[in-house]
Amino acid sequence: MYAIMIKEKTNSYRFLSVKKEIMKETVTQVTDPDTNEVKDEVTLTGTGDFETVRFETESRDELEAKCVELLGTYNKNEFLPVNTEPFKMDLIWDSEKEAETV
Repeated sequence: MYAIMIKEKTNSYRFLSVKKEIMKETVTQVTDPDTNEVKDEVTLTGTGDFETVRFETESRDELEAKCVELLGTYNKNEFLPVNTEPFKMDLIWDSEKEAETV
């Protein structure tokens, strides 16, 4: 699981939070026309209500897209990229797991 840490002006850190729509599961029974087997089909529908949750993703591409989106919101003079290579571990991208050597 990937998450993004944000450094606050008070030198404290927090995880990036995003607004996410609360989804409702709807179960409908569908009959397969070939086998006449009845199956439960689960669909997620939006409720129109939102909650603030920590940004997490399994996809590295989605993580990269969110980071690029965030770069547009920062003052370019305040942006400081961090090189994690000297640490031989992924300190930022894989924040939920124990540190692994590269």
